Amino acid sequence: MSLYQTPTKHSDSIRRPACDMCGMQMMLACIDFDIPDHEQRTFECLRCRNREFVVVKLK
Repeated sequence: MSLYQTPTKHSDSIRRPACDMCGMQMMLACIDFDIPDHEQRTFECLRCRNREFVVVKLK
């Protein structure tokens, strides 16, 4: 279960994908550190609870 966090001025800087199962825009649920200079972003669909994991290289 994800905890809601208040949006910040940078909240829109992370592109949120559409859910592969129902098409709704997913919410960023968690950011974890991955290999050096990378982070793993977990997106969750509030409608169908589908989750998607994306690894992103940091600048």
